[in-house]
Amino acid sequence: MKINQALKDGTVQVKKRRRRKNKKQKDGLINTKDLVGKDIMLPGMTREDKPIPSFVQEPGETDSHFLHRIDQACHVSFCLVLKLAMYIHCLCNC
Repeated sequence: MKINQALKDGTVQVKKRRRRKNKKQKDGLINTKDLVGKDIMLPGMTREDKPIPSFVQEPGETDSHFLHRIDQACHVSFCLVLKLAMYIHCLCNC
């Protein structure tokens, strides 16, 4: 009750909460070049892993933007392989 009255009178100041920004380290950029050449042959594997393209997170680029860029590149390459497979299937059936 006292707080409501004080707010109406203007004698109490209300502090606004500030949102904390997610701070990330400058050296903590994601780099997929570190993963190249570290293939592990597990039991039961008859072939090696397929090579992956190397992506490097640019300075100032957020993690979500970088991951979205990788997702787009993977989607494009997957669509190309799918179209090629459909084209080869059509050639074999004709």
